[in-house]
Amino acid sequence: MKVFSLKWKLSLALIAMSLGFVSLYVLLAKKTFESDKIAYVFESRQTQLSYLTKSISERFDRALFDARIVLLGIERESGTLNPSAQKFFDSAGALQAVEIIEVRNKKTLLRAYKKGVQNIQQALPAQAVPGQISIHGLSESQYLLSYLENADGKELLIRVLVEAQDLLPRNINGDLFLV
Repeated sequence: MKVFSLKWKLSLALIAMSLGFVSLYVLLAKKTFESDKIAYVFESRQTQLSYLTKSISERFDRALFDARIVLLGIERESGTLNPSAQKFFDSAGALQAVEIIEVRNKKTLLRAYKKGVQNIQQALPAQAVPGQISIHGLSESQYLLSYLENADGKELLIRVLVEAQDLLPRNINGDLFLV
């Protein structure tokens, strides 16, 4: 007794095979889409993070450049800034304070503050890693940059207080967060 003819059996087999291949294709496409989506999210976050890193680095580099200009205007005898360096220091937006301390004697060679800025000597201990710029966050918008320099056989600690508003991104509620 024949229930199905050969024509129907072949048709059902081809339909079943087609459904199997389509199901396999959908499964592979879904896995590929998920892995591509994860890679896209990772790469976009990586791009945002590298942009943020570059932005922060450029802002600190600018503050250090300004500090170097101010330091060129030191009058060695009096330990103060000459008038042009003082004028530049007053007009430099991010630069809030500059100190140079001779480490061995703990003698302050230069101390320049903008009006209303607290004494940064109280902020952190006079520590820095030789040859590296140390960055210490004092608040959401104030950062202390420290650098240890050997000049003329003296070990000098250079400390720069930088005001950097909106340095790190905020979420919708205004809370600070890291990417």
